[in-house]
Amino acid sequence: MARKVYQVRYYGDNKTDSAKNQPANLTGNRLRSGSVFSQYTPMKQIGIQSMPGVKFYLNNSTEPITIGSTGIYELNVENMTEITALSFDTTSINMINETPSTSYIIVDILYED
Repeated sequence: MARKVYQVRYYGDNKTDSAKNQPANLTGNRLRSGSVFSQYTPMKQIGIQSMPGVKFYLNNSTEPITIGSTGIYELNVENMTEITALSFDTTSINMINETPSTSYIIVDILYED
């Protein structure tokens, strides 16, 4: 299997900020459901940059992980397990949308194809 890298960038759902989203059709709903990540699994490593306090879920867990004061979260699960699902908390998506131009979610993914 080949390893690949992909980056998801979310700046919000309003027309001005959404022009910077990657992929271009990315919405808050796709981050909430995790559907934007479905073609990039299994993930071996993720890096998330965002506002402190943003919450997300790994592998359909019911307890969120919260990004700390640095605004960076890194996880490498290579040779241990796989990340099969990633989604973001509704409140966190709303927080990004309420502070346009200054907030974002950037997810770097190392995955196997």
